[in-house]
Amino acid sequence: MKNCVFLHANPFPIGDAFTNRVLTYCKGFVKAGIHVKVILIYPGDRKEKVVNHDLKGVYNGIEYEYATGTTIKPAQTLSKARIILFALIRSVKILFRENRKNKIDAIFLGSSTTIHVVFYFLISRMLKAKLIREMNENPLIFYKRNVLLRPFNFLHLHLIYKFFDGLIVISNNLQEFFSKKVRRSAKIILIPVTVEPDRFESKDKPQLMSEGKYIVYAGALYGDKDGVPILIKAFKMIRDKGIKARLLLLGDISNLKEYSKLQQLVAVNKLEQDIVFPGYVLRDDIPKYLCNASVLVLARPDSLQASAGFPSKLAEYLSTGNPIVVTDTGEISKFLTHGVNAFIAKPGSAEDFAEKLLFVFNNYEAARKVGLKGREIATTTFSYQYQGKRLAEFVDTL
Repeated sequence: MKNCVFLHANPFPIGDAFTNRVLTYCKGFVKAGIHVKVILIYPGDRKEKVVNHDLKGVYNGIEYEYATGTTIKPAQTLSKARIILFALIRSVKILFRENRKNKIDAIFLGSSTTIHVVFYFLISRMLKAKLIREMNENPLIFYKRNVLLRPFNFLHLHLIYKFFDGLIVISNNLQEFFSKKVRRSAKIILIPVTVEPDRFESKDKPQLMSEGKYIVYAGALYGDKDGVPILIKAFKMIRDKGIKARLLLLGDISNLKEYSKLQQLVAVNKLEQDIVFPGYVLRDDIPKYLCNASVLVLARPDSLQASAGFPSKLAEYLSTGNPIVVTDTGEISKFLTHGVNAFIAKPGSAEDFAEKLLFVFNNYEAARKVGLKGREIATTTFSYQYQGKRLAEFVDTL
């Protein structure tokens, strides 16, 4: 493979997990001497989430271009529909232009929407390029339970993935699931997570973390996905045991209804002075918080999402060399060993999570050595260079 394109459906770049993976794949390809172009087929949701306000440019050595004509999604429904249609048409112009400059070998599509998949499948055949999709979650999570939609959901699940020449999955669970959904000639590669370890070298402290010890979580704050309520309960337990630390919960707090529920939980436990919500943090600022944490945490409970997925934030945590407390969900224990390169707690148990946190704070020098062992995993198995090379070799076999 010499030239590839990523058709990306998220604003670029922000700190969401999917965009981070796209960036690491791109950097891995660039490192291997492969030309990469990112084409944005959907604008950002909010102005503060858009770093690049130019319609095209270069970010961290990666070319990008918005096919949407705007970087920010309008509020009006009709305008949104017009932008989606405009992006489809203009993305084709960009693809053919890129192909004339340098033959495109592969198109990575960041969407499973029916219109996107069918449309870009046809374009890929015109360009004689391979169409590839990354799947990091079980699609059953997103299917609506409405009885009227069941036939559509069934057809989508059993037909849409047959359009792809290759799939990238992040777990054995997903590899087994999709092996029954793709066509026989298609191939699947397992790439757990990728990270740029050099992003997480020593960083200046944010003003918010100027003094004291900090437990840091970064990710989705709402719902059951990452177990933030469990984390708050565990934090309450260690505070009651005399651990003087603050908990930083990094994430989007624009959903006022859900944010107020978390604030109520904090208030009930009388932790208003000890738990801080810095709000949405840009991708380039995340390392400052993670690198200066005393311990990094992820209290994800068991669920369909957890069993099939692999948290991208875990690779970022590991890259810091700081101690990590994480629950044993999905395939985490295939890569990490309790007390060796991480501290692994039972999912769904605030008590066990608190016990692991207590051990870290009461045995911090030993915990630091465990954290440094964890960094070795990030710089080898999860390294963007290593996984980028594997992915490039995979594309060549299609």
